[in-house]
Amino acid sequence: RIASRAEFAEKLDQLVQEEDLRRLGKKNRAWVERDFSWEKISRNLGTLLTTLADEGPTGQVEKGTGLLRIAHITTAGQKCGIGEYTLNLIDNLPKSRVASLICTCETPDGFNSLNELSRNHDAILGWFHDNVQYSSTRIRSDLVEIIAQWSADTALIQYHKAFFCERTLEVLCASLQSRGIKVAIVVHRLNELNLDLLHELQKSGIQLISHSQVEVDSAAPKGMDIEFVPIGVDKPAFATMKTIRTRDWKARPPTIVSTGFIRKHKGLVNLVRAIRVLQKDFPGASLRLQCAEYPSDDSREALTEVKQAINECDLEQFVTLDTAFLPIEEVRSRIRRADIAVLPYDESDEGGSASAVTCFETGLPLIVSKAQIFHEVRDYS
Repeated sequence: RIASRAEFAEKLDQLVQEEDLRRLGKKNRAWVERDFSWEKISRNLGTLLTTLADEGPTGQVEKGTGLLRIAHITTAGQKCGIGEYTLNLIDNLPKSRVASLICTCETPDGFNSLNELSRNHDAILGWFHDNVQYSSTRIRSDLVEIIAQWSADTALIQYHKAFFCERTLEVLCASLQSRGIKVAIVVHRLNELNLDLLHELQKSGIQLISHSQVEVDSAAPKGMDIEFVPIGVDKPAFATMKTIRTRDWKARPPTIVSTGFIRKHKGLVNLVRAIRVLQKDFPGASLRLQCAEYPSDDSREALTEVKQAINECDLEQFVTLDTAFLPIEEVRSRIRRADIAVLPYDESDEGGSASAVTCFETGLPLIVSKAQIFHEVRDYS
């Protein structure tokens, strides 16, 4: 089910005509419910973080509370998949056992992440993320002191090289450890990071976590023991599997959907062109691009290219382009209006795909490309 870029439109045309999509969708849904529900994943991660905190909370925590106190250093509240993932993680950690402090960021445009956080958790602006020039990112000078005064047992750092430099990560970890705070790091795009530094951090007692089994396996020969934790799927969000197997596709042609931030490597221009090919067999077949615009030149340029492709293929009446950054519940609702989900990435070596998770949660059959980011999806399938 993997095709080259040149063959993608033809393969997509073939796939939407197969009669086993319902069976495939049910199989995928059963697999997701069994292995990747948030209830299962968050419990495993909670156990890991509890272990990091040794036998219980530090002496700063009021005796008898029994709460594990975790400070999350992340991008929550920003237009960022990692930030959204953090919020989902926090919401699924058991409130009777875990308290969370969200240490999110501010950006050069003055956007205040705290205004976007509706969760009932403590939250602060803990660092400045220069997501424009990527040259002046800095950690708040009193961040570690605030985390210590909050009586954190563990700090969970969501780390991407684009967030802050590795030297800043090293200093931050050392400062947290000096205050008796355990540290765990979720590494994103491990192949771009300094493995020697990560090895030293690990030797100092820091737990490393990855959402990619490929990354975990590649680091093992280098003497690194990285914990594999798949991205969790929100089980309560699952919809009844939608099938159009028995529908007359010529009378009621299918709607394809794709989601995630609009970026050049997402293959959306090719997907638009594929719809024109699909319409040869199913006139009226349509496409919904539920793809939020990301605050970057790459995203703006990709959006322009997609609009041009829609115009060139004369598909204005058949393509819905929704670039608003919406709550995940609304994104799921809009995706469910389609029949088949497609993620046609050209290439991506991110650790895991939140977009694939969202598609699983809607119950739609999912078609993915051969990009490395979907390795686990293809392997389990």
